[in-house]
Amino acid sequence: MYKAIIVIQNYYHAYKAQVNQRKNFLRVKKAATCLQAAYRGYKVRQLIKQQSIAALKIQSAFRGYNKRVKYQSVLQSIIKIQRWYRAYKTLHDTRTHFLKTKAAVVSLQSAYRGWKVRKQIRREHQAALKIQSAFRMAKAQKQFRLFKTAALVIQQNFRAWTAGRKQRMEYIELRHAVLILQSMWKG
Repeated sequence: MYKAIIVIQNYYHAYKAQVNQRKNFLRVKKAATCLQAAYRGYKVRQLIKQQSIAALKIQSAFRGYNKRVKYQSVLQSIIKIQRWYRAYKTLHDTRTHFLKTKAAVVSLQSAYRGWKVRKQIRREHQAALKIQSAFRMAKAQKQFRLFKTAALVIQQNFRAWTAGRKQRMEYIELRHAVLILQSMWKG
């Protein structure tokens, strides 16, 4: 029995040692994984930094080239515009009189049309005012009739209540007198 206990204890101690060894192994493995992740992150950050510096250099070179191309394009466009403007200026003097006359005619036409439209708007505005005043008057009359009817109903109810109260008081007095007479008669 002592040997069996020793064997069981040995197995138990071995099991405990295995569990502790497994825990230590997992702890070491986790630490190694953490270190590897940190190192890989550092390497990736270094690579991204190098790539961003290279991208900045490429972008600045491309922007410079692009600006030079745009400048040449704008310069050519300016030269074409100047030629066109000089040609246009020679034709402009011949058309000036025609354009001034046309502008005067258009101005007169627009002034006449504006006057006509303002006159029409004034007429419509006056008609709308008349319609609105008639509508408001009808609405006010209807409201007055409603108030008058309501006042009459309230007055009728009040008079009926007052008359009912008066009759009730008379009834109570008569009843009281009758009760006194009856009690005297019975007495």
